[in-house]
Amino acid sequence: MLFDLTLLFSGQAEALPFSFSLDLSETKFHAAYPFSSPVEVSGEARHHAGEYSLQVDLFCELSVACDRCAELTHPQFRFSFTHPVLPPLQPESEDINALSADASSCLDLAEAARADLLLELPSKFLCSPDCKGLCPQCGKNLNFESCTCKTHSIDPRLEILKNLIDH
Repeated sequence: MLFDLTLLFSGQAEALPFSFSLDLSETKFHAAYPFSSPVEVSGEARHHAGEYSLQVDLFCELSVACDRCAELTHPQFRFSFTHPVLPPLQPESEDINALSADASSCLDLAEAARADLLLELPSKFLCSPDCKGLCPQCGKNLNFESCTCKTHSIDPRLEILKNLIDH
């Protein structure tokens, strides 16, 4: 979504609000397509004391498998981001968070929101913080049932050391 900032750069407006839905259903993240519903994006571009900034709020719900037990989970996330905005033809900033408007005073809000969201999402998803995961022996989901598998196993490469201790 291209967002025209001409009114902001010309001084005719101090704030320009925006709100849109972003479809990321085709976006792959950690070998899956977790965005089952659109990402809600809102915020505003502001001009204050000679500086331009973009404030973005994102809300999304994902559909991902738990990394411990593989059960489907639907975590929700809210993130807020603020970026300095550079008007067209202004020299590049050393601030890595700065966004530059193109020659027609437009910003690609969809790409900025997508990049911010993907960088902020966690690398591990759990159905609950105390998820017990799957039994490595039999594969049972330990959140719902227990198993009788031997839980303490010795690495076969170190088994000879156990024999030394036992004698």
